[in-house]
Amino acid sequence: MIEPIDLNLVDHLLFLLLGIILPFRTIGAQKKLKDMHFNQRMRISLYIGNSIGLWLMALAILGAWWWFGRSYSTLGLIWTKEAGHWLSVGVISLFFIVYCLDAVRDVLTEKGRAEAETRLSEELNILPRTFKSYSIFVLLAISAGICEEIVFRGFFMSYLISLLGTATWAKILAVSIPAVIFGYVHTYQGKQAIFKIVGMALLFGTIFMLTGSLYLLILLHAVVDLVGGAIGLFFPEPENELYTPEASRLWEEE
Repeated sequence: MIEPIDLNLVDHLLFLLLGIILPFRTIGAQKKLKDMHFNQRMRISLYIGNSIGLWLMALAILGAWWWFGRSYSTLGLIWTKEAGHWLSVGVISLFFIVYCLDAVRDVLTEKGRAEAETRLSEELNILPRTFKSYSIFVLLAISAGICEEIVFRGFFMSYLISLLGTATWAKILAVSIPAVIFGYVHTYQGKQAIFKIVGMALLFGTIFMLTGSLYLLILLHAVVDLVGGAIGLFFPEPENELYTPEASRLWEEE
């Protein structure tokens, strides 16, 4: 179970900033990214910049918890007996297996490869296409696993439970609202992917609500991102597209 906290002005401001203002600004930036043709240099810069941004958000929350003398267990940074229960571990393992099978389909089947190539040239053109860029993408995947779980599950759900109470309807909202926001900030992946992302966020939120622990979710989130990013390695770019001065100048102007 999620432990309620005594909310104050800082909590409200953090939710306003991280849950409303930044997501709206993110959508604006994503629209620009969709119109750009990425090369290796640009992708690496994006991975590093996004990793820094994620850690700044997570550290803002962790800093607030430290300042007010709160236990980090209220953010889910604790191992609970519910987290180690066979049911929660089984559900997480099943989700991972299904996700991996879907990724294998994108790589090994003719239809899956055709769909993947379309997505890589449109919504998912930021995915790494070389081992060099993937090595930096690993940093982003790990950062997303840790920081996004702290922000979207740990903080948002703790905040909403503390604000709305522990009634069933409040718990449903505490799971659903962060899931919708999470899906909203990932709209760059395309409409089809949004349903999967929101579904994943709902599952993660439900598990956190029942177990009160983020550790397994952080691990699963990072591994899912690592698997998803590896798909791009099966569709390498032509050598002459790994670096284009024109695209890099456009990136620097942005």
